[in-house]
Amino acid sequence: MAQLHVIGTTFFKKTNVQSNRLPANEKVAVNAGETLKYNPDSLKVVGEHYLVELLEQIAPWGTTGYFYSPHVQLEVSGFANRLVRKVLSNDEYWDILRIAERIRGGTDNTCVAFASEVLRRMGVPVPIENVQINGETLNISLVTLPFKIWLEQNVSPRRINDANKLRPGDICFSTDAPKFPGFPAHVYFFIEYYPGNTRAAYVVDNQGPKHQRNLGNGLKSPFAFALRLENQFEEIYAPQELVEKSFLEASETLREQLMLNQAFEQ
Repeated sequence: MAQLHVIGTTFFKKTNVQSNRLPANEKVAVNAGETLKYNPDSLKVVGEHYLVELLEQIAPWGTTGYFYSPHVQLEVSGFANRLVRKVLSNDEYWDILRIAERIRGGTDNTCVAFASEVLRRMGVPVPIENVQINGETLNISLVTLPFKIWLEQNVSPRRINDANKLRPGDICFSTDAPKFPGFPAHVYFFIEYYPGNTRAAYVVDNQGPKHQRNLGNGLKSPFAFALRLENQFEEIYAPQELVEKSFLEASETLREQLMLNQAFEQ
């Protein structure tokens, strides 16, 4: 189930035309503070509007229509909601980043270490171990390609190729790093679209708490695809001394794998 929170009095409209240009029978006022349930598979981004199918009809004309995106906030319940709350928690964000930097052995190129630690705390058992890919030894919790492959093979995520159809909590991968085909340059968690601009988003990653990122071409690598975890996992919070011990025990064998990952992160 997904919910839509109305944060500013707005209109539910038959088209994405500006509300003052629509006749009264093609728009319905919706008050700020209301929460509406919608079918998440129906969501489409059309310019500055969301096209959604509501689960309950808004009289007089139906369930499918448009909301002006700056006036509403989208929410997905379950795993995605819990994940977003976790990465937006200031205390937990910095604790996760500290652990990621310890396994990485520094502050650079920690995007996979950060993302994998978030998922482990959500109950997704991302391993801290090496795998062989095309004759190279790479670590699942340090390098984008084995991280992506592990998720695809073990948790059956839904792949999202359209940047206009992202939902809170989606794990986004950028285009490949220069000179490293097949290796996305960066991974981050999508939080929400920037108001009125679906080519920009608020994200969370190792580069900082909730901040803006361009999804298209810009100074950083553009969006390529996202993986959406739809299975239910039991959220865990491992005692920190055990988490740190597991990272430190693995770190000596991992540091030899880091040179490839040092070449990129954008």
